[in-house]
Amino acid sequence: MKKIIVFLSLCTLVLSSQVVHADAENVTPQNAIAEVVANSSGQPSVEQENSYSTTLENVTEENESGSAQLNSTSSTVASSSSSIDLQVEEEVRSISEEADSSNNASTSNLSDLSAGTSTSSVSDQSTDTSTSSVSDQSTDISTSNLSESSTDEISTSSFTASSTEASIPNPSTRASTKSVISSVTETSSTTSSTQVGTSLRSMPRTTSLSGNLSISNVNAQSGSFDVHVTNVSAPRSLSKVLVPTWTESNGQDDIIYHTADRQSDGSYKVTVPNSKHKYGTGKYHIHLYYRGTDGSMTYVAQTTTTLPELKTSGNVSVSNVNAQSGSFDVHVTNVSAPRGLSKVLVPTWTESNGQDDIIYHTADRQSDGSYKVTVPNSKHKYGTGKYHIHLYYRGTDGSMTYVAQTTTTLPELKTSGNVSVSNVNAQSGSFDVHVTNVSAPRGLSKVLVPTWTESNGQDDIIYHTADRQSDGSYKVTVPNSKHKYGTGKYHIHLYYRGTDGSMTYVAQTTTTLPELKTSGNVSVSNVNAQSGSFDVHVTNVSAPRGLSKVLVPTWTESNGQDDIIYHTADRQSDGSYKVTVPNSKHKYGTGKYHIHLYYRGTDGSMTYVAQTTTTLPELKTSGNVSVSNVNAQSGSFDVHVTNVSAPRGLSKVLVPTWTESNGQDDIIYHTADRQSDGSYKVTVPKSKHKYGTGKYHIHLYYRGTDGSMTYVAQTTTNLPQSSAKGTISAELVDATKGTFSVSVSNIVGAEPIKDVEVAVWSEKNYQDDLKSYSANRKSDGTYHVEVAKGLHRNDTGTYHIEVYYRYANTRDLIGSTTVDVPSTRSYTVYIDPGHGGRDSGASYGGIHEKNLAMSVSNKLRDNLLARGINVLMTRTGDTDVDFRTERSRMANESNADLFVSIHFNATGIGVQSTVKGIETYWYQYDPEYQPKINQDKHNDPTRLAESEILAVKVQSNLIKETGATDRGVRRETFAVLRETAIPAILVELGFMDNPSELAVIKEEKYHVKLAKALTQGIMDWYGAVGGK
Repeated sequence: MKKIIVFLSLCTLVLSSQVVHADAENVTPQNAIAEVVANSSGQPSVEQENSYSTTLENVTEENESGSAQLNSTSSTVASSSSSIDLQVEEEVRSISEEADSSNNASTSNLSDLSAGTSTSSVSDQSTDTSTSSVSDQSTDISTSNLSESSTDEISTSSFTASSTEASIPNPSTRASTKSVISSVTETSSTTSSTQVGTSLRSMPRTTSLSGNLSISNVNAQSGSFDVHVTNVSAPRSLSKVLVPTWTESNGQDDIIYHTADRQSDGSYKVTVPNSKHKYGTGKYHIHLYYRGTDGSMTYVAQTTTTLPELKTSGNVSVSNVNAQSGSFDVHVTNVSAPRGLSKVLVPTWTESNGQDDIIYHTADRQSDGSYKVTVPNSKHKYGTGKYHIHLYYRGTDGSMTYVAQTTTTLPELKTSGNVSVSNVNAQSGSFDVHVTNVSAPRGLSKVLVPTWTESNGQDDIIYHTADRQSDGSYKVTVPNSKHKYGTGKYHIHLYYRGTDGSMTYVAQTTTTLPELKTSGNVSVSNVNAQSGSFDVHVTNVSAPRGLSKVLVPTWTESNGQDDIIYHTADRQSDGSYKVTVPNSKHKYGTGKYHIHLYYRGTDGSMTYVAQTTTTLPELKTSGNVSVSNVNAQSGSFDVHVTNVSAPRGLSKVLVPTWTESNGQDDIIYHTADRQSDGSYKVTVPKSKHKYGTGKYHIHLYYRGTDGSMTYVAQTTTNLPQSSAKGTISAELVDATKGTFSVSVSNIVGAEPIKDVEVAVWSEKNYQDDLKSYSANRKSDGTYHVEVAKGLHRNDTGTYHIEVYYRYANTRDLIGSTTVDVPSTRSYTVYIDPGHGGRDSGASYGGIHEKNLAMSVSNKLRDNLLARGINVLMTRTGDTDVDFRTERSRMANESNADLFVSIHFNATGIGVQSTVKGIETYWYQYDPEYQPKINQDKHNDPTRLAESEILAVKVQSNLIKETGATDRGVRRETFAVLRETAIPAILVELGFMDNPSELAVIKEEKYHVKLAKALTQGIMDWYGAVGGK
């Protein structure tokens, strides 16, 4: 019996193992299903859903079979339990516990379809069947008091309603689906205890699965409907509510898994547009799935709805057919476009020549939802007559759908216009042509008036362009200066140039321009022998060929026309002309003068008008020369020139002077200065004549305004020798600083010496920097003084030194010497053309500041090179150069003497400006803008002083050369001025947003003027500051 009991117990274990094994055999297909779901991003197709249902039904059948076997075995074991002794009972208990352990291990391999958990996951159908066979009334396995709960644990492990999540039902079998939902909803979640031997296990409660699916807002017009999900309950945490949807036609080729959004009341909603479903209409299938936070996908419910089909439609009509403008309007109303609407297209063409002029016009949406486009015949080869008009919709999917069509007729318009003449003016040699009643069906780009004179055919034909007037007519003034100053009959034709380039003859007429004779009177007044001049007057001027100049060719009787000059007479306020003729222009000739009158026409012609003569009396050259204030002590004397008469004009009174000894080796042409009484005077110091004494020769010459030199008179004087003497020496101390010392030794004075005076000046600009120093007496009896070039305008080169002994009442010139102070200037200029590359600066009318600055900079460079000045540039082409520090860094790393940044101005107000003029900037310190690379030199006094001098010199020359408005010298903290260590300026050469000034500054010839002025300003700066 014991063996039988043991055998039965083993059978029980085997059967239990088979139940678990039957479950385990279905793990693989379920895992495969879960894998497919995972691989399809949680959106299985209908075919996959059908496959899942079949697999799950097999799992259910096998579980039912396993449960039946277990019940049968359990009954057998129970019937023989009464004969088991304690030992066998112990063995059975041991075997049962091993079976229970084995069963738990096996069932733990059954994975959940969606999450892969270790509990057995079988569909709701499987759970219903299995739990019915493993019921509360299940039979004990043995006499060891195995309760019904242990059978539950052995046969089904943990089948609960939550295992439904692994089941994905077939959407096509609605009856089956409903039973699943019912099973999920109605299954109660209880906790049961299972006792095997002394072991007690508990099964957890589970949350029920539910959800209602409904449809609303089915809208054929928008092609959409809303899906609502309510009463949502999910046993697993919920990450998404998915609504797979597809149309009835063509299966699931348009299936989309829509994600419903959670609403404030806990429900979910999604709007389904047919644009996501190939614009399908008719029956739609809608399913509901829950995606758990563990990745599981659980089918919940399904429904259907019908989306009515919307037809493409629209009405096309024509209005505003305008023969004058050659156009008509096309209207599209009652627009319906179920495939979406990206464009409303109106292909249009004329009846003639087929579709050779077809244009697909795009209609614009109006505020009332209609569409409109104006069709001009200029887009259709100016065709008239019948027009074909079709209507197409371009869908948002790119489709093109024909909708409707119509036709219209555009009447033909004839070309016409009237031409007339007015204001025929013989005096001005012109007449006005008027064009009225203008009609131009081919469009109108120009109204042309070809005009010519009767004589010589069309050799003077000009196509004048008439200008449109405020009343719609056109007018042009025809001057005979454009027609070789022809008079008499004029032919006038009228042509229209169409916007397509065509030329159409319209009308013609003629007019007669009377001939006007050239005339004028010439006379002479104010004949002045003293000044050597006379005035020529021209009155009663008549010039039918136009008048650009009134010329008065004039010459003297003697030597023919060797002195002929064509003087230009200036127009007076009364309309007459006048010119003053000086004999200085005619080799200072006197006697009879011939005077002719010519008119230069605006066409360049020269016409003789009249002539006359006059006589200019001869005047003799004269003047008296005398000497006064001969001073041996100072070593000088004064020369006086009186009774001056200079018929050839007088530009200078020259007094060439030299000592008797050694001939003219010390000759100097002294220039006498005019005194208030009309006489001239010059003081002659012996220092200019090698400190010579004794006899001096003094001559008098007049330099005429024509450059002539005329001898006038001469005299002599005697300068006594002084008894004072001393030795003078000078030597350079520091070439960089420009300092030198002067020493006086071996001193002998004519009287007791009160002071040794040293007069110093540079060779440049003769004595304009003259400064007298009082020498310091040393212990050895010598006198010494140190001189710095900074006190002499920083001039370099030769310095002149004179030493004087100052006595109580007089002083003695002891002697002189020179010393050379070398220049530390490099004579190099750094030019900075403003902006460049991507930075165009100001731009107006297609003109860019960077290009204007480059043009002026290049011309300035060439001018400076021609003056022997070296040039460096921040850019030589259209390149980017940082203005903050890079331009200054380049200059600071060079040996340049100065920096000039070239710009053109603009107000920046965004509209046309009337501001104009030129301005020049130098540096102004601003504590808000601290230097980045020029901390040491930005506020250096010498740099600032020389910058100001440069700004003043440049601004002065710019205004003088160009005549532009002077906006003055200004100060700013611009980066290029702040960061540059050498004298620096920034010039603004005119306003680009002032149209009238832009017209000037864009011209090449104006750039030449600007460069010339900048060059002279720089040269003046070098003259002013000298060496460093």
